[in-house]
Amino acid sequence: MSATRHSARSIGVLAASLAIALLPAAPAAAASSVGVGSHSTTADVTLATEHYPITLSEMKIATGYDYVPAGPVTFDVTNVGAETHEVVFIKTDAAPGALPIDPTNKSRVLETGSAGETGDVDAGKTVSVTLNLAPGRYQLICNQPGHYAAGMYTELTVATFFPITLADPMKMELPATTIPAGPVVVEAQNTGAVMHEAVFIKTTQAANALPLDPNDPTKINESLSVGEVGDIDAGRFSGNEIDLTPGTYVVVCDEPGHYAAGMWAVLIVQ
Repeated sequence: MSATRHSARSIGVLAASLAIALLPAAPAAAASSVGVGSHSTTADVTLATEHYPITLSEMKIATGYDYVPAGPVTFDVTNVGAETHEVVFIKTDAAPGALPIDPTNKSRVLETGSAGETGDVDAGKTVSVTLNLAPGRYQLICNQPGHYAAGMYTELTVATFFPITLADPMKMELPATTIPAGPVVVEAQNTGAVMHEAVFIKTTQAANALPLDPNDPTKINESLSVGEVGDIDAGRFSGNEIDLTPGTYVVVCDEPGHYAAGMWAVLIVQ
């Protein structure tokens, strides 16, 4: 699944996943960071976690959501099929269905990038597994012999959920100054009385000295924008998914005159 395909999604497509992912979350690690964790093994998970259902059948893995938040997540996996199945969580940028075949067993695929798995789930059983997931793209696969080749896989994005408040007079309020690289689900709430937006500019320039748009000096030049949540009416909410690579970003409201009035904030992506 390409980054371009994801970053173009609007809040309308994200709504179902947001409804699940905005259930009570694990306690925040610190006020200055979001989604930062060890992301190593299941044994490291000690925080309270959110629960996400997965249903297995022949030959299908169904989730009902596209996103989960980075960090500790518990998956409750129910096999409603007649055969034994499993779920292996593979962090990969490979296209769906394109994981390499295991050269030692051609009925299976390599599990390179595995972040954990359920193990065998017998017919009619439910297994829960808790994983500490880093932001990124995942394929959820059944690697029982022949099942992946038969189409038993689905995609999942693990994202940093990043709520932004746009307020008057000309305030851009971020929940953190540092976040991990990878997919970010931006949730922007306009609590002000006029239209606002949030544009992510990746730059090495001083945050208060971004170049202006030569065609409209009331706005900045957005040539370095990597994504945005645009034109949010007063009192409304909107969102988008943006892939952020390591670097320094200035998050800007680029409605006419708003950047000049100080409506921007610096974000470090590591």
